[in-house]
Amino acid sequence: WGNVPYTQALQGSEFPNPEYDGQEFLYGEIHSLLDRAISDLGQPESVFSPATDDLVYNGALDSWQRAARVLKARFYLRTTKRSPTAASDALEALTAGGFISDNADLAYNYLGTGEDINPIFSQYEITPRAIIDEDFVSLIEELSDPREDFIFRSIPFSGGQRKPGDFFSESASPVKLVSYLEELFLRAEAQLRTSGAGAAQPLLEEAVRLSMDQLSFGEISSEDADAYIANQVQLTGDFDADLEILITQKYIALFTSPEPWADFRRTDSPNLVPNPNGVSPSNPNGEIPRRLIYPQNERLQNSNFPSPAPNMQDRFWWDQ
Repeated sequence: WGNVPYTQALQGSEFPNPEYDGQEFLYGEIHSLLDRAISDLGQPESVFSPATDDLVYNGALDSWQRAARVLKARFYLRTTKRSPTAASDALEALTAGGFISDNADLAYNYLGTGEDINPIFSQYEITPRAIIDEDFVSLIEELSDPREDFIFRSIPFSGGQRKPGDFFSESASPVKLVSYLEELFLRAEAQLRTSGAGAAQPLLEEAVRLSMDQLSFGEISSEDADAYIANQVQLTGDFDADLEILITQKYIALFTSPEPWADFRRTDSPNLVPNPNGVSPSNPNGEIPRRLIYPQNERLQNSNFPSPAPNMQDRFWWDQ
């Protein structure tokens, strides 16, 4: 959304119409909160320390610290249009200790029964005719990507329409909020920006191999992975072209995650085409949205609501 109520928010009757804090200030607050969390998690354990009530890490506080550092790297790289030190700041956060492997991902593992089911599975139970954008399918086909048979699954009796594959959409499939896979792409981009293609290449290759292994549950052979990387994942030293390759691979690997939308807005990669008929009062030019519109209840109930209200094409601070 950009600017949102924060400093005066959630204080009951004291500020019934909380003012909007600027996004630049809010990003500073995000890092301050994460730094405090990392420090607090490193203190001696107490009666308040989580244990089996921790549904993600079962009380492993070191794992929460690592997740916080990867989040810091994510939020630093969000500001590449604004901060000349964004990439080096991201590397510093990760050097302090990110994830060790994909077994440490910050993820919610669904039971797969009752109400505790994966939301993509649930969505397709309700709307079985929802389909994947044709441009994304075409991208996978054009690259001859060996993940094609795993990233998608055909919808029976639909004329060839597809939905996300088993890795994303089984009833017990986990939802990964931030992952070792994303960290590898963050490291690769930060190295590309600070040290060049040679430093980024091995990290990018590791990320693509891990994506293939995850999506296929180990079925994609190392030979197929090698051939794909040799043909489609080679950085050349041309920064703009290399960034396009890296962000496109991240776009594929993080399918179903919202993070590639942030990458698109800050890098203009990958080269996406807006869907037709996208013109509306909230999206006047029909282009790919740059932001979400504020909720209607905020417009109706907060007298400090911004005027004029921004539309989906109005850019906020880090997207300027």
